[in-house]
Amino acid sequence: MRLLSLLALLSFLSPCGAWAEDEHFERHVRPLLEKRCLQCHGGTRAGGGLSLDSAKGWQAGGASGPAIIPGDVDGSLLIQAIEGRGLEMPPEEAGGQLSGEEIEVLRKWVAMGAPDPRSGSDRIAGMTLDQARGWWSFQPLSRVERLSVPEASAAVDRFLVAARSSAGLSESPVADRRQLLRRLTYDLTGMPPTMAELRAFMADDSSDPVGIVVERLLNSPQYGVQWGRRWLDVVRYADTAGENTDRPLPHAWRYRNWVIDAFNRDMPYDEFVRLQLAGDLLRAESDGAVRAEGIIATGYLAIARRFGHDIDKDMYLTHEDVIDNLGKNFLGLTLGCARCHDHKYDPVSAADYYALYGIFESTRFAFPGCEPKGQPRDLVPLVGSHEARTIE
Repeated sequence: MRLLSLLALLSFLSPCGAWAEDEHFERHVRPLLEKRCLQCHGGTRAGGGLSLDSAKGWQAGGASGPAIIPGDVDGSLLIQAIEGRGLEMPPEEAGGQLSGEEIEVLRKWVAMGAPDPRSGSDRIAGMTLDQARGWWSFQPLSRVERLSVPEASAAVDRFLVAARSSAGLSESPVADRRQLLRRLTYDLTGMPPTMAELRAFMADDSSDPVGIVVERLLNSPQYGVQWGRRWLDVVRYADTAGENTDRPLPHAWRYRNWVIDAFNRDMPYDEFVRLQLAGDLLRAESDGAVRAEGIIATGYLAIARRFGHDIDKDMYLTHEDVIDNLGKNFLGLTLGCARCHDHKYDPVSAADYYALYGIFESTRFAFPGCEPKGQPRDLVPLVGSHEARTIE
């Protein structure tokens, strides 16, 4: 799973350039237009032929011409109207003149050049095409020059030592064997070391006692439990369906155990992802345990939350839950924002969202039962038709 560094995220959210302009529009201009202007100048209600619900609308203008001249505050008809110079807008029936603070919001917007992310052929989901193409998280990995730091042996340590030195920080004291074993054991298994393990480690005079301990812990079944449960938290694992009666999911444990086993087997991450999203298709032509594993891995989809009283009527919410979770845990993107509009801060459009929605809407989800329909259905057998005939 791609991890977003906090520094990168903060630098992304810091308002600068086009982002500051869009932020001003979204936080201040759009709410003001919707509250005070669009009741008369939006949609089919384009008073005087002027529509303010899109950039194209105010660019085309109304009977008096374009409403805004980007960058020319005093020359823009919109500013003249809200300041009462000629036309006086909004009229009394629409709440009367804007406050000084509201006028200043629109003056600042026009002075910026009237940036309007609501439409424009050079924009994708709140950013320009160039910004989308150059977005940092979608760039291919590049080779980083190897640092020469004498006191660091491992490659990654060279970067840590260099960064620490530049910040004027020194190393923490070296942990003694008792502390080190506790840290390793808690980190890799979530459990404290036993007294027998502690005594053995304290007495180990081999050339690589730490390496021996790490290998033992990585080979422990508890390693998969410790780190598999973290993935299960990410995919919102539960043994119940989540709808109003919160029905039990009697087969959910199979997916839970598969995740734990995948960590213990050190399954490659790309395979881990593919099996959860399409294991039933990837293993469709296989037989026996191989095919069954592909089906069980798609428990990621089967455990998706159900909603309401009759979940058959609310499956669209389940599809949206899957899309939202998939975006966050596999892509590091909040795809759910594009459910209602093009994403403001990621290159994800509403069209992208509903293309993905179409995939899940055409997917048959296992039915766990609900209050008015208690019988589960659409469960996928773990044996193939040939195996089933053999059993019969």
